[in-house]
Amino acid sequence: MIGKENDKRFHFRLPEEDYNIIKTLATKYGMSTSRYIRLLIDMVVTDYKVKEREQKGGTGNANEQAIFNDKL
Repeated sequence: MIGKENDKRFHFRLPEEDYNIIKTLATKYGMSTSRYIRLLIDMVVTDYKVKEREQKGGTGNANEQAIFNDKL
């Protein structure tokens, strides 16, 4: 989780029907709505980082280390 001094916040609008779907899914998995949305965002970011690492090629290089340190 990001520390308070590094928190970035943003607001967005959803149709009420979409919000209710997200709220239902969050409840189903025992999470708050905001935690569920953060989980979805974390999944997208992680997927992006993994694909970047695969495109850069290989393991143990500086790019891979930068990905894990969130510096890319």
